[in-house]
Amino acid sequence: SVWSTARFMLNILYSLQACFARVKSYIFIDRPLEVTGLFLAHDANTAVKKILKDTRLNYNAKTDYGFVFQEFRDFHMEDLDKKTTLIVMGDGRSNYFNPREPVLEALRERCRRLVWLNPEQERFWGTGDSEMLRYRHHCNEARACGNLNQLIDFIQDLVL
Repeated sequence: SVWSTARFMLNILYSLQACFARVKSYIFIDRPLEVTGLFLAHDANTAVKKILKDTRLNYNAKTDYGFVFQEFRDFHMEDLDKKTTLIVMGDGRSNYFNPREPVLEALRERCRRLVWLNPEQERFWGTGDSEMLRYRHHCNEARACGNLNQLIDFIQDLVL
């Protein structure tokens, strides 16, 4: 299920990059990794395959959203400005690590808008190791986006 969700989210990311003029794309497990170049150089299927085989990704690492946000703030903050819409795609499950909401807030303050797309249904937010109930307070919008209909609704709202 993780692989199918990862492929779905990567295809969303690829499509967003194809739709808008200035998009930088990052993926993460335990640290942010820019993949803009792969998306620009390849078709969607090839780019996704290359990303999923990228040796820079540590598939044995546990996701730590707080640390990822900290790393992004420390090394990529210059990519954000008041014209930026920052879109986070992920389930918000941080393996009980420190969620570091103030860091997410700092990212939001730097942007025009922060949107979180979560592949899980909203009823699962805040269960187990999910930090979504905490994170959504720092987002302009947080929504479930785990199927094609939810994705279409999001894209329509984003473009219109």
